[in-house]
Amino acid sequence: MKSLLRLSLLLLLAAVLVQGMPTSSRGRCLCITAGAPSIHPKYIAKFEIYGQSSSCQKIEVIVTLKGSGQRKCLNSKSKQASRLIQVSHKDAASVLAFPRMLHFELFCCKL
Repeated sequence: MKSLLRLSLLLLLAAVLVQGMPTSSRGRCLCITAGAPSIHPKYIAKFEIYGQSSSCQKIEVIVTLKGSGQRKCLNSKSKQASRLIQVSHKDAASVLAFPRMLHFELFCCKL
C-alpha cells in the first residue's frame, strides 16, 4: 500500500514538472530569420512593430507590401527598421492599449 502511495505521488510530481516545462526554447517569434535589410518605401503599405515579450525576446518589424499584401520581416537592427521604430515612438501614445504591437498605415513614402 505504501509503495502504491509513493508511486502515485511520484507520478503526480512528474506530471506537474512536465506541465511546467517550456515546449520550445526558441520562443514564438513571428520572424524566423533576421529579415530583409531594407524594402523600398514605395512598396510598403503598412508596418507593424512587435516589442519584446515573454514568448519572443526580440523586437520584430513586419511590413505589408502594397498590391500583394504579403508580409515580410525587416531586420530590426537595420537602418530602415530603426527609422520605422523612431516614427512609431512619436505616435505610440495613440496605441497604448496594445503595447505589444504597434500598427501603422503609411500614406507617404519618405522614411
